[in-house]
Amino acid sequence: MNTTLIIYRLIDSLKKYNVFLRVINGQIKITLPAQLPEEAKPLLAELKARKQEAITYLKNREPFDQEAAQELLADTLERLNADYPFGAIPWAKLHKPELWKSCQAAEKHVNSAYQAGDMETYRQAVAEFERANLALFAAYPGLFWQPGMKRTGGKVWQLTNEQAKELEFLFAATNAIKRKGSTWWPVEKWLERAGQGKKGRKRGRKVD
Repeated sequence: MNTTLIIYRLIDSLKKYNVFLRVINGQIKITLPAQLPEEAKPLLAELKARKQEAITYLKNREPFDQEAAQELLADTLERLNADYPFGAIPWAKLHKPELWKSCQAAEKHVNSAYQAGDMETYRQAVAEFERANLALFAAYPGLFWQPGMKRTGGKVWQLTNEQAKELEFLFAATNAIKRKGSTWWPVEKWLERAGQGKKGRKRGRKVD
């Protein structure tokens, strides 16, 4: 196996442990995670033993373009914001925490690659960040008041995004709140006032 391929595989393997390398003033600068995994230590030791070959490889790598990197992330965030289904992140935090954790891990990977000045890894990290968020969006079943959704025995609610946001705000309240001249009671408070077991109790019922 040639030296270039060996160095490439070492650096690529270290990236998986959030270990990044770049050359500054002819010396290798290593960016390490808060806690270096044991599996990464022998890889790092081998890379240090091949220091000159690593410097040569890193010098020939794609230079880090800060402006291009920021533009890449901005374009990705613009697409994600356009596709974001209202309420998806709060829902995932509660019902699919593993998806939210994947998004957070991907974001940390983006930040680490940016700080390390590794353009190739940064591109990969931004793509990973977008995939993680899209996976969360795809898993989200939607709010029950979304336009066109029908419940058995109920009517179809045709709501704008602003109306949906208003309802989510009201339904998330833990205490009675004043809204547009009326008092809205969450289900727990309404049951306290009206007594449990009676028919016709609705979450967020308005009391004038």
